[in-house]
Amino acid sequence: MTARIKLLPIICIIFLCGCSNMFPDRIGDVVQNPRKYCEKEVKVKGKVTQIFSMIVIKSFVIKDDTGEIRVITQKPMPRVNETVRVHGIVNCAFSLGDQQIMVIVEN
Repeated sequence: MTARIKLLPIICIIFLCGCSNMFPDRIGDVVQNPRKYCEKEVKVKGKVTQIFSMIVIKSFVIKDDTGEIRVITQKPMPRVNETVRVHGIVNCAFSLGDQQIMVIVEN
């Protein structure tokens, strides 16, 4: 019985760590809070609305219920209207007045 009680906190920690992967960051939160997310790792999920591919750079825009953000990738491009999960680092490209340009560089 005491061995089960000792294992309970370990099982809870493992479960909670796994749950963080189940709930991606909201794109609107990332875009509206650049100081909090810039240079941080995020996981987002959304529908692809645009794709852009040249020899040197590949990117696409994903959108969820809260906002949209551009993703820079080296992976194969998704299709428009495909729902994707992206894991990457937020890069605050530049600011112009009150506008902040942010992208996610996919891992």
